[in-house]
Order: sequence, then structure tokens, then C-alpha cells
Amino acid sequence: MDRLSRLASTVFDLLIRPLPASAADALRRLGLRDRIFVAVAVAVACLLVLTLLFALGTLVSRFAYERRERKRADLERRFRHSIAAALAGEVDPGGIPGQVDRRARMVFVDLLMEFAEQLRGQQEEVLRELAGPFMPWVARKFATVHAELRLKVVLVLGTLGFEEHRSLIRRAVDDPSPVVAFAACGVLADRGGGDEAETILGRLPRFGIWSPRYVAEMLSRMGPGAVPALQEVYTDAEKDPATRTIAAHALCRIGMPEAAEVAEEVLDRTGAELAGVPAEGEYAGRAGDREIVVASLRILEMRGLPRQASVARELTEHPDPAIRAQALSALGALGDASDAPRVAGALEDSSRWVAVHAARALKSLCATGLLAEAAASSGDRAELCREVLGA
Repeated sequence: MDRLSRLASTVFDLLIRPLPASAADALRRLGLRDRIFVAVAVAVACLLVLTLLFALGTLVSRFAYERRERKRADLERRFRHSIAAALAGEVDPGGIPGQVDRRARMVFVDLLMEFAEQLRGQQEEVLRELAGPFMPWVARKFATVHAELRLKVVLVLGTLGFEEHRSLIRRAVDDPSPVVAFAACGVLADRGGGDEAETILGRLPRFGIWSPRYVAEMLSRMGPGAVPALQEVYTDAEKDPATRTIAAHALCRIGMPEAAEVAEEVLDRTGAELAGVPAEGEYAGRAGDREIVVASLRILEMRGLPRQASVARELTEHPDPAIRAQALSALGALGDASDAPRVAGALEDSSRWVAVHAARALKSLCATGLLAEAAASSGDRAELCREVLGA
């Protein structure tokens, strides 16, 4: 016991009090085992102190976080009431921004964005009036190096201050971050319409790795005013095939009747190349790129007229299965009963995907008799035909 007491006294001296000469002498007189014991005890004590400090820091951080959240919740309640009163016409919107403390500006702007997602028309104008005094402050934040904040700035300005800050959003289409650039293009498409078509279309190569249909959906939001610019890109053989394909999908989504005529012209122009392709793998990358042809056939399927069925009919025998499949779908939409035998023959195509399109085309042509006959057979595609019949 005396020995343990001496060791404990030595450890206490090491941790709490300055090391006196007597303690140093005592430490030097300790054997190896005792020195190891002292070292372990000191290490354990240090870990205990660090654990306590870490726990204390965690508690302090949590209390600070909860305090900030309570303060933000109180601000949101107050601001939400003021915004609702302004929207209801109970108070003058011009007097509300002056009640917002500069440290609470982002909370107020975030609430305005929340309201803007649900409101349109005159109420949206009230929100812009409420946001007006804060938009220059938001715009200055675009100079940050953080892409997430630049993205937020673009979305806020596009929703609450587009006309005043259109030039900044136009600059944002060249942002180093493709996400910020795409968001800026989306804002220009939504707010600027066809007037911004050239600005947006000139940046499409940046989004080459994105889904063409996703990009096309953004372009289609420009509306009919963008059709001339989209047609110019779509029909320009010198343009990148991926860009032309995106323009074709956008034209199809906008739904202008003349889109089918343009698609027919594009397919006619590439007719010689289509006829001369000897193998499936050699088609990609040529002037009549497969994605452009498939997109053109998709336009015919969605917007074409019966007289254009001949274009699709010629391509049902193409070597590329993707083109054959889309040609059959277009023929199903534009053809008549006389096309049913041709389409039924494609049920035995080497590509199952082509056979699926053929079965659906037969159903579109109301040739369910041929489809039922194939479903009742013992052929490889009988199950596929039964699935299409039952869909």
C-alpha cells in the first residue's frame, strides 16, 4: 500500500503541481516497472482530460446550434407573417424590407424563394417588390469561389430579380462549374424565352456528357420563339452531332407542326449515306449520325403526317438496329393497314429491341390479329407479343 501511495503521489505531482526536486529524485529512484506504471497513468489521465474537453466542446456546439435554430425559427415565423400580410394586401410591401436586420437578410430571401415556388401572377410581383432591396447584395455574392453559393445566387436572381440582373446570369452561362452554367441556361430559358436562344445554344457542347433529353427539356422551356434557332442548329451538318440531336429533341417537345417537315428534310439529306452503310458498327460518327436519324424519326412519330410514312418505311430495313427500331415506331404512328405485314416481319428481327418496337407498332396499326397470331405461335418472340397484347 505504501508503495502504491508513493506512486500515486508521484503521478499527482506530475499532473497538478510543478515538479519539485524531491519528486524528480523520487522519479529517478523508481524501478523500470514503476516508471512504466507512472507513464501509463499519465497517459490515461491525459486521455481523460481530452475526453472531458471534447464532451464539453460537443455540448457547447450543440447548445449554440440549437440557439441559432431557435433564433432562425423565430425570424421565419415573423417574416412569414409579414410576407403573408403583404401578399394579402394588408400592409404595404415597401415597408417590410426595412424591418429586416442585415444579419437576417438570407433568411428573408430564402423565405421569399419558398413562397415563389408556389405563387404566380400578381403575387409573384409582390414577392419581387419585397426582394428588390436585397438583390444587389445577393448579386455581389456571385464573386465567391464556392460553386454552391454561385448556384444559389443564379437561382435567386432568376426568380426574384431577373430583369435587373440578366447580364449577370448571361455571364454565369460561362461559369467554371457546369452545374452553375446549366442552371443559368435554365433561368434564361424560363425567363428570357426565345430571345436567349443563341446565348444558350452556343453553350450546348459544354453539356455533351449530360442526358440529351434532359438538356432538351430545358431548351423546350424557351417556347415557340426558339424554334428558328433550334431548327438552324438541327439542320446544320457542320454542327456537333450531339448538339444537333439535343436540338431535335427540343423541337419535338415544343411540338411545332413544321418540326416534322424539317425532320423529313434532314432524313432526305442523309439518304445517300444511310443507303450506303454496310454494317452496324460503321454508322456511328458519320455525317448522318445515328442519334440524329433516331431523333428525326422520333419527331416524325410524334408530329408527322401520314404522307411522311414513306420516310420511315424506307428505314425499317436499315442495318443499324436503333434506326430500325425507331423507324418501326414511326411507321406504327404514321402508316396504315398495308404496312402491317412489313412490321410483322420485324418480329423475328435479330435484335429483341427491334422486335419490341415492331410489336408495339402492330398494336398502333390496330393489327392485333397478326400480333395475336405471333403470340400464339411457338416462336422465340411469342412471349414478347403476349406481353405487348396484354399491356
